[in-house]
Amino acid sequence: MKEKNHEEGELDGIEKYFNTALGNSLLYKFERPAYADYLSSVRQEDESGSVYPRAAAEPIDLFGYPHLIRFLINFNEKVSDLQPKVDEETIHIYVQKLQKLANYLSKYEGHYHRLEEYANTAPEYHRRM
Repeated sequence: MKEKNHEEGELDGIEKYFNTALGNSLLYKFERPAYADYLSSVRQEDESGSVYPRAAAEPIDLFGYPHLIRFLINFNEKVSDLQPKVDEETIHIYVQKLQKLANYLSKYEGHYHRLEEYANTAPEYHRRM
């Protein structure tokens, strides 16, 4: 089994935090019904609604550029939630890595964020909110 290097461990931490933050902080009210529908569609009969379904893809694999940008913006607000569990030096390293990621995403925004990938939603969807 290959050991993870320090940078891979940091990325795992960022990914885990993204996955945890998605439902509570990163989805707009408008996006939540579609996410709930997805989770319901993959939840097994023996799984509680309060547990992430075993068959579901991780949020990091489902959501794209806009959610990653929201994550970067919200990270500063959420740092205080991390501080009792994570030391200040580690948080500083995460902030540096996230700044590099933000710079990269800014540079290649046109590649990752294309308006033609968006679709209008049906009126029925709007009525669900």
